[in-house]
Amino acid sequence: MRPLYLKLTAFGPYKDTEIIDFTKLGDVQLFSISGNTGAGKTTIFDGIAFALYGRASGSDREDNRLLRSDFAEDHVHTSVELVFTIKEKIYRVLRQPGHIKKGNKTKTGEKYELFEITDLQEISIVDRQIVSEIDKKIEELIGLTQDQFKQIVMLPQGEFRKLLTSETENKEAILRRLFKTEHYKYMNEILRQKKSTFEQSYNRVSDQLDQTMKQISSIFPLRENSKLQDVFQAEYYNVQQVLEAMNDEKVYYQHEIEKKNQQYISSYKNHDTALKEYYAAKHINEQFDQLRVKKLHSQELMNKEADIHQLENQLKAAELAQRIEPSEQYVLNYQKQLQEKEIQLKTLTKKEQQASEQLKLVTSQYKKEEEKSEQREKVSIYINQLESYLPIVEQLDSERNEINSLNNQINQQEHKIREDRQLLDRREKEQESLAEKIKELTKQVEKASELNKRLTELRQIGKLLQRLISLQKEESNIQYKYQQTKKAYENSKKQYQEMEQNWINNQAFVLASHLHDGVECPVCGSTAHPKKASMEKQPITKEALESLQNQMEEKNHSWQEQQVALSSNKSSLNEVFTELNEWGVLLDEPSKTFNEIVQEGKQLAEKEKEIEQAKEKRNQYEERLEQQKQEDKENKEAFEHLKQKYQDLFALIQTKQASHTEKKRQVPEEFHQLSELKANLRNQKQQKQEMDQAWKDIQQQYQQITQWHLEIRSEVKNYQKQITELNKQVEKANKTFEQKVSEAGFTLGTYHEAKLEENIYVEHKQQVEMYNQEKQQLDSQIKELEATLAKEEKQDLGYLEERLRDLKRDFEQNLNQLNTLKKYNQEIYSIKDRMEVLHNEVAETENNLMVITEIYDVLRGQNQKKVSFERYLQMEYLEQIIEAANYRLKDLSNGQFYLTRSDRQESHGRQSGLALDVYDTYTGQTRDVKTLSGGEKFNASLCLALGMSDVIQSFQGNVMIQTMFIDEGFGSLDEESLTKAIDTLVQLQKSGRLIGVISHVQELKDILPATIEVKKTKEGYSHTNLIVK
Repeated sequence: MRPLYLKLTAFGPYKDTEIIDFTKLGDVQLFSISGNTGAGKTTIFDGIAFALYGRASGSDREDNRLLRSDFAEDHVHTSVELVFTIKEKIYRVLRQPGHIKKGNKTKTGEKYELFEITDLQEISIVDRQIVSEIDKKIEELIGLTQDQFKQIVMLPQGEFRKLLTSETENKEAILRRLFKTEHYKYMNEILRQKKSTFEQSYNRVSDQLDQTMKQISSIFPLRENSKLQDVFQAEYYNVQQVLEAMNDEKVYYQHEIEKKNQQYISSYKNHDTALKEYYAAKHINEQFDQLRVKKLHSQELMNKEADIHQLENQLKAAELAQRIEPSEQYVLNYQKQLQEKEIQLKTLTKKEQQASEQLKLVTSQYKKEEEKSEQREKVSIYINQLESYLPIVEQLDSERNEINSLNNQINQQEHKIREDRQLLDRREKEQESLAEKIKELTKQVEKASELNKRLTELRQIGKLLQRLISLQKEESNIQYKYQQTKKAYENSKKQYQEMEQNWINNQAFVLASHLHDGVECPVCGSTAHPKKASMEKQPITKEALESLQNQMEEKNHSWQEQQVALSSNKSSLNEVFTELNEWGVLLDEPSKTFNEIVQEGKQLAEKEKEIEQAKEKRNQYEERLEQQKQEDKENKEAFEHLKQKYQDLFALIQTKQASHTEKKRQVPEEFHQLSELKANLRNQKQQKQEMDQAWKDIQQQYQQITQWHLEIRSEVKNYQKQITELNKQVEKANKTFEQKVSEAGFTLGTYHEAKLEENIYVEHKQQVEMYNQEKQQLDSQIKELEATLAKEEKQDLGYLEERLRDLKRDFEQNLNQLNTLKKYNQEIYSIKDRMEVLHNEVAETENNLMVITEIYDVLRGQNQKKVSFERYLQMEYLEQIIEAANYRLKDLSNGQFYLTRSDRQESHGRQSGLALDVYDTYTGQTRDVKTLSGGEKFNASLCLALGMSDVIQSFQGNVMIQTMFIDEGFGSLDEESLTKAIDTLVQLQKSGRLIGVISHVQELKDILPATIEVKKTKEGYSHTNLIVK
């Protein structure tokens, strides 16, 4: 990834839109970013990181709400737009998170975009322009996560040293994020859960097996002297012993079941034979009882034989009577019809008399109504005359109502015109008053810009004064530490020099102790030794001297660190002094000046609050005035319209009244009122309707009565004819009936006695048939039983029942004993099978538990070195990083330092293997990297970051690191180290990388070929300027 164009809007200290065009660098690959403290240098890195990953570059600035500029106008949205190239393609990403405007409750303006820029157009490379899809696509394009990007591309202030100096747990977290080893951590958790599951399963199955063995003695009895009893009586026993004893029990019960089964079969056969003999004897006795009962019943039937013969004779007579009954029915039907016709004839005769009388009355009324025809004609003519007046009178009435309504309207409009005129006058006075108030408030509001400018100046000066006071306090503390560390170093140096001299003297004594007269001295070659060295003090070992040397070097490092801190503090103080001088602030008493500024700021803040209230009030008045003007414009238009409407209405009333007077002359005065005319017309129409209806009714009634009279007379004649015919038919049917009665041998009396009702006839017939059938069946059964029992005798069942009970008792006892043995045998099979299944399951579960435990222990680092599988992989990655880092650290340290991974054990049983040590070739000692000086730490951290860049590129595959940004750190280097660090960066940029460095070191700014200057204005916000030398 290589940036081409960065656009920051309302972002950090940048109030408006700030554009940084990286293409202006041309072939320059190395540039610096310079500016005063707090101007916004790091914000440029934050903008790039935010555009790509949605978060700032440093962990202390990852709250996106803090990224919005405090100087931005409320209507301006915070946004970052970055155009960058990667793998010869150009992309544009925009992130505009939105913010809550004043007066709103929710965010507005949120917008996110990611496009590929081609020669012709921009092409969206995500399905939806939303944060999640853009984040995923950016990571796919660059090939790095945000954590990897911060470690190898953008090295935030102080954070790229974390890998060097952090504790083991922090290194583990960093390496886990960079090389994505977290799934091994999750695998540990999964295996731990599986191990717990297998342990629970093993314990559950083991408990089930123990419970099953304990249940054996409660399910079936333990035989005396059996192997199973011996096993359970022993203090300890295992599953295999119990299973072998269960096999013996199986053999015993199978033998007992065969033996008892033979006894059961024998007793069952004896009982079955006795049972058959008993039921045969019982059946013979039951047949003797049946024969006796049937003979008694046969005698009862013989006693009913006479009654049955009598019923049969009655049935024969009834059947003859049934054949004659249809003829009798003909006679009765004709007689009935004759009676009905005679009754109807009498009724019709009465109706004929009534019809004649009504016809006479209706004829008289008809003649009277016929004489009223002239009167009906006069009424019709009068009605026509009244109806001709009706439309004119209706118009008169409508016009009268309309004129009255118009008069009411014109009265209302006169009243409304007076009210509207008063309202307009009153509103005009109110607007004059509002305009005066707005004018007074505007004078107050106009002072706001000067006040805001002064407040901004005070805030900036206050921040600088706070920083000055803090730096001065810090300077005293650093100065004190500087003197202390310097004194400690000088004392340690003096002590070391003294001990070194003593050690040298002691070495001379050792040499002198080996000199003898006549033997050459290895130092001067003399054979005479007149003054041999003597030991003046206690002997000093080389180890003690080296230990004191290490202490001296540590104190020297501490003194150098304080020197760097003091230098950095003075540099910061000079920057603050310079900026405060630009503001014209007196620096004699910073605390007093700060308190005065705070007090002035509070007073101005109160005034600002008053101005804001005045501004808000003025806005309210202006809105109210504008609203009233708009309303008055509408009210005046409505007032003019109302006046015009009044004039039009007055002219219309004059026209209506003239037309009304002309129409009144066309109608008699008594009919001028519509209600009177309608009432008279209604009465005349009702009179005519009544007369017409009376004439119509009498005509209809006369016609109906005449028709009715003729119809009745015709019916009377018809009924008289039908009665004559029915008399003849009755006489003929009666002769036929009497002839059939005589032929059947009946008189009329005996005929009626012989007839039976249908239900009685059926009942008697069924009774006779049932009697004959039952008697026949009973006689047959008696003959069969007598033939069957001819050679048999009645049996004694008491003896047979007693013998059967004895055999049944013996049979049931054998059966119960057999079932008990089978039950015990089945329980043995069931328990044994269950024990074998559980035993196998225990073995399998135990094996699985051992396997998973072994794997879990390997992955979680249950070994002598306390190294988990994830930690082992992280150690391998760290070794690769160290190897790549040492390649550059060798040059930066002139071959003095080499980084090594330490295997020292961590305390409290924690995992080890990620600690870093440094090997010093000058002393031949290996020590913790924390003992390095500030500059040495920077060099080591830079090399680690570059080494990590190399390893991650290899780890990620097709990833090209084309850019690197470094924030601060060069101020702790001496001149030689700074030169070497710059040489390293130059070597990197020769490989095609674009490298940006934030630093306050003037030498670095002067050496680098391009600079982005960040300058803060007196108002507090900043601007950038790209300079290529």
